[in-house]
Amino acid sequence: MKILHVISCLRTGGAESIVSALLPRLIDADHQVELLVIDGERTPLYQQLEQQGITIHGLSDNRHVLRLSNVFKLVPYIRRYDIIHTHNVGPQFLVPLARLCAFSRTTLVTTEHSNGNYERGSKLMRLANRWVYNSYRAIIGVSPTTSANLQKLLPQHKGIITIVNGIDLARFDAPIKSIEGKTQFRLIMVARMTSHKDHATLLRAMALLPACYHLQLAGSGWMQPQLEQLAAQLGVSDRVDFLSDRDDVPQLLAASDVNILSSHGEGLGLTCIEAMAAGLPTVASDVVGLHDLVGGAGLLFTHGKEQELADAITSLCTNPTYYTQVAQQCKQRAQNYDVNTMTEQYRQLYDDLFKK
Repeated sequence: MKILHVISCLRTGGAESIVSALLPRLIDADHQVELLVIDGERTPLYQQLEQQGITIHGLSDNRHVLRLSNVFKLVPYIRRYDIIHTHNVGPQFLVPLARLCAFSRTTLVTTEHSNGNYERGSKLMRLANRWVYNSYRAIIGVSPTTSANLQKLLPQHKGIITIVNGIDLARFDAPIKSIEGKTQFRLIMVARMTSHKDHATLLRAMALLPACYHLQLAGSGWMQPQLEQLAAQLGVSDRVDFLSDRDDVPQLLAASDVNILSSHGEGLGLTCIEAMAAGLPTVASDVVGLHDLVGGAGLLFTHGKEQELADAITSLCTNPTYYTQVAQQCKQRAQNYDVNTMTEQYRQLYDDLFKK
């Protein structure tokens, strides 16, 4: 079976992490698996996948994923594969249009990594979303909530299933550290700098924390200049490092004390799972996609409330016993998200679709 995954880019992000974990594990005697990246910038993740033997097709050299010209660039690829599997909004729209232009019946699959994006916008946009999603034989929600939201939008669609995201637990595994006697604390947030995330609340929380707290932000995106300006306005630039995209996230996590994901909403907070697997106590916005994932293990704060976030961070770093308890709870929670379980579910889906 020949399978092509299509994604917007290979910068830091949840969908990108899933693709990088999944594709090498899917390749076997029965499956030829390749990747097409709309924005073909050679990021660290791009190079990492190449080194693992993944064939990557870069479609363009700019970040304007939704350009109409990309539809026609996709057309030659449509008939080469038995299954084309898309991720992110751009590829989800472009690939069905390219298949229409190619007069092809290639089976389309998509993974929905977010919650609610498909319900926003004008009535015309919602109709367009329904057409796009109905072009897919199978639609995968990364959490039960994501799948339930899709079912509301597409009540007649028979191919909506849930495959919960997983990670390579061994890659992120690290011992839980003791903070007994520590006087300096390193915070980290790994996320793309786009409007879906809420870096601004975290930066405002940093302004409420004393100088012994230092923050690293791993990831890039169009909002980075605005966030750098906000950090300067808040007077925290000397305590905030903008790291851009990194290929050493496990090492960054292992060197950190607390993980934070400040967000407006998630499909499933994959970077939280990675951090929890690394033994980091995690603090996250109490929003869809993070409430069930982090609640009862890590700490939740009200969306957009920087004082609550600062208080949660302080409660961990000023109480070593509590810190260890929360870290242990987070590490245990992460064990529920194994990439091997996820891979076998994807493999079974492809086999079922190919037989039909």
